[in-house]
Amino acid sequence: MTDPRTVPFASFKLQQQKAARKVAQACCIPAEDVRYVSGVSLERGGRRAIVGFMLTREALVIDLDTLATSLHGLDRFPAAMRGLLEVSVAPTAFPHIVVVEDAHPGGGGMDPASSAVLVDMRTRKRLLSLWDSEYRERPVVWQLSPDRRRLAAVWYDGARIVLRVYDAKTGKLQRALPLPKDDAFYDQRAVAVNDSGDLVAFADDRGARVFDLRTGEPLASAPNVKATALALPGALVISSDREPLVVDARSGKRLHTLKGCGGRMVDVFRGDVAWVEVEARAAVHVATTADGRVRTTPLVGTFGKHARAAHDLESGRTVIATDDALTIF
Repeated sequence: MTDPRTVPFASFKLQQQKAARKVAQACCIPAEDVRYVSGVSLERGGRRAIVGFMLTREALVIDLDTLATSLHGLDRFPAAMRGLLEVSVAPTAFPHIVVVEDAHPGGGGMDPASSAVLVDMRTRKRLLSLWDSEYRERPVVWQLSPDRRRLAAVWYDGARIVLRVYDAKTGKLQRALPLPKDDAFYDQRAVAVNDSGDLVAFADDRGARVFDLRTGEPLASAPNVKATALALPGALVISSDREPLVVDARSGKRLHTLKGCGGRMVDVFRGDVAWVEVEARAAVHVATTADGRVRTTPLVGTFGKHARAAHDLESGRTVIATDDALTIF
C-alpha cells in the first residue's frame, strides 16, 4: 500500500466553526462538542470522495487524483434544522445524483429518526423524498443496489410496512410489496435489493427475509439475527453485531461465516463486500461471498470514534474523514 495522502479541511473550517457556535448556543452545549463531518463516501471507481458537512448541509467533492475540491449545497432545507441532523451523502451510478440521509441518533428525549432524499447536486432538486410518516418518528431504512442503479427503501407509512424499489436516476417507483400488518410492530433494521430488482431482502427485530418482488412470495429467512446492514450481490450478506453471514438468497442455507470482519459495511461489488472499522483498530476487510474468504488490510493512523470511512472495491481506495482532514489510502 502506498503512503496515505491528506486533504486538510482548514479552508472550510472557519465557516463550520461559525455554524458550530450557533448550534452550541441553541443546544446549550460546548462548541467543541459539535462535529462538522458526519459522513464520507466514494464514487464507483474511487475517483472522487464526497464528504458531508452536517452544520452547513453541504457536500465537499474531492478529486482523489488531483486533490481538487468543490463545495456543493445540498437540497434546500429549513435553516432552523441545520446542524441538528447528521447528514450523509451516497453517490448513485449516475453523475451528480446522490442519496442524502438526515438522521438524529436519539438522546435528549428524542427517538432515533431519519429521512432520505434523492438529490441532483447540480440543481439541488429533490427527485424523491422518503420518510416514515408526517412526523418522521422512525428511521427510514434504505440501501442502493450493488450497481447503484436502484434504491430500496422501507418505512412505516402509518398503516403498514411497505418494501419499495426506485430508479436511482429518476426517483420513479419500480416495485412495491406491502408486508402483513403485524410487521409494523417490529423495528425495521435493514433492506437491500439486487441489481436486477427482482429480489429484496428485509430485516427487522426477528431476523432477515428475502422476497421475490415479481410474485410477492417469501424465499429465504435467517431468523434470530440482529442485522445492521444487508446486501444482495447474489447471495444474501448479513452484517450484524456478530460476525457477518452469507446465506443462500433462495433457500436460506447458511453458506459462510465471515471471520474477522468488523466495522461498517461500506461497499458491494461483483460478489465482494467490504467493511471498514476505525474505532478499535483501523482496517479494511474484504470478503468474497463465493467462498467466504476474508482479506484484512490494516490502515496506519489513529482517527478516533467520530471518524467516518469508505472503501471502493473496484479501485481498492479507502478514505477516512475527521473534522480536520480527509486521509486517502
